[in-house]
Amino acid sequence: MAKKQPKYAVLDYWKDSVYNAYGFYPQMNRNTEQWAARDLVDSYGMSTVLELIDYYISICTTTPKWDTFKWKCNDLLTKKLEIEEDLKLREENRKKAKEWLLT
Repeated sequence: MAKKQPKYAVLDYWKDSVYNAYGFYPQMNRNTEQWAARDLVDSYGMSTVLELIDYYISICTTTPKWDTFKWKCNDLLTKKLEIEEDLKLREENRKKAKEWLLT
């Protein structure tokens, strides 16, 4: 069986993720959106793009849109990394506070 191209794998993952979260498949023209998906994979890597799709769908307050995702991908990545760094810093501060209280 032929291996699925990354650009189509990203689009299929998007459709499946939206379906799992909202119960419908989003409408999209795969022939035109394949270029955006390819550019995202080339820029960020396959695993990062898939993580960003999950992150975007989890924080989206309305129905997620592919156009919004592809244009705001860099902002999403920046925000996601900031949140992860903040959580790590808070955990370190929590440990330091516990040590200080115990001494």
